[in-house]
Amino acid sequence: MPARILHISGNLLSRVGMASIITEDAAIEGIDHARTVEELKEKFTAGTYALVIVSDLFAPVSEQDVLAHLKAVSPDQRVLMISETDDARAVLAKLEQGVDGYLTRECDRNEIIHAVYAIIKGERFYCNKVLNILVDRHIFKDDIEDCSATNLTQRETDITRLIAEGKSSKEIASLLNISLHTVQTHRKNIMRKLNVNSASELTLYAVNTGLLQVRR
Repeated sequence: MPARILHISGNLLSRVGMASIITEDAAIEGIDHARTVEELKEKFTAGTYALVIVSDLFAPVSEQDVLAHLKAVSPDQRVLMISETDDARAVLAKLEQGVDGYLTRECDRNEIIHAVYAIIKGERFYCNKVLNILVDRHIFKDDIEDCSATNLTQRETDITRLIAEGKSSKEIASLLNISLHTVQTHRKNIMRKLNVNSASELTLYAVNTGLLQVRR
């Protein structure tokens, strides 16, 4: 089924350019636009989207506010961020808010297209520049510096990979044919064993240890 996309941007040229790039493919049904949080909410009262792209926001609208409101109206929504910010900690903060892909404004048309289709399929996508930042171990806490093998069980390893791929606990339970409670218990044990506190840190561990092959 053709996918419909919502692009949240305060920049007219950005909205027109994104529409031109994305709607070239028949697999994309169309692209809607929103400039503010209020327009975002209005769009979601009319339907759902395979992907939301957030880019080129201007004050007083912030990326953090948009992501927070987006997750409030659609918790499982898949999101691609295109930002001028490539600071490692800022990128991590956005990943923590539920971003499934991250591109910088330097990324070209092909990277945008690849990111769109990868995220719609349920994968994560980081451009080369962002991925290089994410796997630079010098910027992270000492407790995730050592990415050597741990005593994770095979089941915990499988769940770690699925979490890093962006799967929800409910999706993991269905894929592995186990209960939601079991997944949540494994998740707590994994966090404790790896000494990490968030899904983004777990994703970084999975990338560094080769559990997750991130598309670049």
